[in-house]
Amino acid sequence: MQPLFILLPLLASSTPVLSRRTCVCHKEESVYCKTIIDTEVQEFKPLIRYGNMFFDKTLLIREILQSPLKLIQINCPPKFGRSINLDMFKTFVSITVNSTTGEAIPREQTPNYLLFVRHRLTAEYDSDKLIKPLMIYKHSPELIIEHQGKYPVVYIDFGDINPNNDADMVDQFGIAISRTFNYHKYMLRVLKTYVEGTNETKEKKLKARSLFKEFRDIITEQVTDRSVIIKSMPLLLKLLYRHFQKKVYVLIDNFDEPLKKIIQTYMFPKADVKYLFKFYEKFMSFVHKGDKYIEKVILTGSMNISDILGPISDNLTIYNTLNSPWTDFYGVTEKDLEDIFKYNRVTGELSSKAMLWFGGYRYGAKYKQWIHNAGSVAQFLKRNETLPYFVNNTDTLFLESVLSVKPIRELMESFINGKKAIVPFNNLIFTKDDFVHLKNVVTDGPDFQTQNDTVSLVLSYFYINGFCDLKLLPNTTNYVEFKLNNKELQIGISRKLLSHYYIRFGLSHTLIDRVAGNLAMFCMTPEIEPSKRIFRVIQNTMNKLPQMPWMTPELMTTQNDDLVYATLNFISIKLRLIYKFDTEVTKEGRISYLLTWKKGFGGCVAMKYNTKNITELLHLSTLKRDRLTEIGVQKLYKFMAIDLSPNRTITITTECNT
Repeated sequence: MQPLFILLPLLASSTPVLSRRTCVCHKEESVYCKTIIDTEVQEFKPLIRYGNMFFDKTLLIREILQSPLKLIQINCPPKFGRSINLDMFKTFVSITVNSTTGEAIPREQTPNYLLFVRHRLTAEYDSDKLIKPLMIYKHSPELIIEHQGKYPVVYIDFGDINPNNDADMVDQFGIAISRTFNYHKYMLRVLKTYVEGTNETKEKKLKARSLFKEFRDIITEQVTDRSVIIKSMPLLLKLLYRHFQKKVYVLIDNFDEPLKKIIQTYMFPKADVKYLFKFYEKFMSFVHKGDKYIEKVILTGSMNISDILGPISDNLTIYNTLNSPWTDFYGVTEKDLEDIFKYNRVTGELSSKAMLWFGGYRYGAKYKQWIHNAGSVAQFLKRNETLPYFVNNTDTLFLESVLSVKPIRELMESFINGKKAIVPFNNLIFTKDDFVHLKNVVTDGPDFQTQNDTVSLVLSYFYINGFCDLKLLPNTTNYVEFKLNNKELQIGISRKLLSHYYIRFGLSHTLIDRVAGNLAMFCMTPEIEPSKRIFRVIQNTMNKLPQMPWMTPELMTTQNDDLVYATLNFISIKLRLIYKFDTEVTKEGRISYLLTWKKGFGGCVAMKYNTKNITELLHLSTLKRDRLTEIGVQKLYKFMAIDLSPNRTITITTECNT
């Protein structure tokens, strides 16, 4: 468990605001708690200096340094701090270089040494620039002596690669490689020294001149030749190793992001996917070709794509959310959250509401650690209210696309109604075939023909991206349970469904808002005459729905049951989001049921396309009384039956009893 203390709290309204330079000691064994939300800082030192919340995870550095593993991939969902942690490790181990001479600066004179050893943000001695000792210094000072600032580091970020086709993919990978080489452009000065050296042989000068040109071209020109990109890593590793006489750390952030972007876009042609597989395999061959120059290779991402990487996968250790021994270093732990709430005076009902909102993800080798999304926590503390930060700030194109596939949409509809799904488990390993399968789901949309493993594959993809939780079932290794684990995801996905209903079925937000509002009043009104007036409003409003121009004959004849179910889900979501009712939507045969309740009042709406007997449909809705009683309805029960007929009219009947 990583302790922490507060430098600048993201405050609940009752907490006094402290100046940015104020240092408040919260716990003896802690560092700063600041946040990355205001500036979306993705680098370690700027986060400490300019952010508003920072969790000290520097003991992760010790875990990586002491690990005997040479090739590691660390997987966790977005917004859980993987980029910050990787930059933290880079900041700790990397040599600081004089950009003019290309020589290493004595580490005692470097800003990184000041941070990790002198506990200062700048060279000027100023009490406002002081920080508490980082955890790595307090618990493993010997590692600072042995490793801090002593290694060349090659850092690559694939996060911005979002190709539309194979050629575009090569171009964008070339830009990422050029950016990495540019970070080490001091090597041009080093190579030029060899070219101009008086004591060098003609052969060495020619070799240095060739390397100089090759290095310069990668920096100054857009690399569009995939063979140059593939050869670039062995070249850079060799040069850095020979210059510093130290093995190199290779850090690749968002390693699988190009693959995820290709899954999530319609633009990238299916025929080009095979070229991407080959490119990844050839690019990663630097692990073998440059093995003698490498200290460790650390990859971060979400997906286990070892099947795509070729021979190096035999030596690759992948830590995911289920098996990782380093769970404490990602996201916000339960203890962290308790400390933050205590310091910021988030108590009582607000605390309970927040915990229900965040939910939590069961992560870690022992599968007993609950981890929360750091971005969502910080957003709550900043605004003192619960908002769907994660869904709104994460790439949800895949989610939006797969809602057009009926089994996936029905699964999401059941999830927002509190249901769970038990499906076969793929151990979070995505093969080439799985990758193509997911790509086809997005590309084909409503025309996609679901296969036996489609649902389990999509749910696994949702899980690694933080859109649902997973529970390992006892006494089995073949099946797992998926569900939405918090209110934030339920509301965020509910809103995505509303957009889908509008696009797919033409359901009007304005009409459904009126129906939901009047249904809420109807359920809460015990008097007979007001109930009748409200009922007439509901009937008149509902009758406008099938008259809308997008209610085509094809929709009414081929997708009528889906339309009925979508309509009740639309009403259900509006009741939850706007009127704070609890709801539950189920489907039994061709009849869809909406249960809704609040403060002891409630009711059931049964809806069907072309029912033969609406009185019988009303009777079926009354059979849900036991379920309403079970979930807390005690004061008033109201039942309603709605028939959507082929001639585009709606018939409604109702019954009320206490």
